[in-house]
Amino acid sequence: KCSISIQGDDMKVTEYIQRIKKNEEALTRIELANNQLSNDDVAHLMQVLARHVETAERITFIDFSNNRLTATPDLSMCTALIYLVLDDNQLIVTPDLSMCTALRFLHLDDNRLTMGPDLSNCLALEELHLGNNQLTAAPDLSMCMALKYLVLDNNQLTSAPDLSMCMALEELHFDNNQLTIAPNLSDCTALTNLSLSNNQLVIA
Repeated sequence: KCSISIQGDDMKVTEYIQRIKKNEEALTRIELANNQLSNDDVAHLMQVLARHVETAERITFIDFSNNRLTATPDLSMCTALIYLVLDDNQLIVTPDLSMCTALRFLHLDDNRLTMGPDLSNCLALEELHLGNNQLTAAPDLSMCMALKYLVLDNNQLTSAPDLSMCMALEELHFDNNQLTIAPNLSDCTALTNLSLSNNQLVIA
C-alpha cells in the first residue's frame, strides 16, 4: 500500500500528479492538508484518478483540509473511501457521497455550509463532524444507524435532528446553537457524552 502526503508544501500540482502516476497501482491514501489548493487543483487531481478506475477504487483516505476549496471534488469513483477530511476550507456545497457507501468518518468542520450532506447511502458512517458552519437545518440521520460521534456545535440550528435510528450514538456535541427544545435521546441508549451549552433551552 502507498500513501502520498504533502502538508504545508509548495510543490506544484503537476509534480504531485506525477507522484500519483508513479504509485497508482498501490495508492490508497491522499493527504494534501495545509496547502493552498483551489477547486481547479483538486479537480485536476481527481480527474487523474478517474482515468485510472482501479486506482480510484482503492483510495480509502482523502485529506484536503485547510486549503482554499469552495466546492467538493468528484468522489464518484472512490467507492472504497473510509475517511474524508475537508475541514478548514470555504465549502458552500456539501460533497456528493452517493457512491461512498464504505464511508465511516466524515469531517466538514470550519466551512460555510448551510445544509448537511445527503447521507442516505452512508450506512457505515460512525463519525460526522459539521461544527463551525452556518447550518440552519440538521442533516437527515435516519440511515445512520452506526453513528457514534456527532458534532454540530457552532451553527444556527433551531432544532435537533431525529436521532431515533442512532442507537449506537455515544457522543453528541450541540453547543452554541439556537435550540429551544432539547433533542429526544430516548433511543440513544449508548450515549455517554452530551454537550448542549449555550443554546436557548427552557425547562418546562
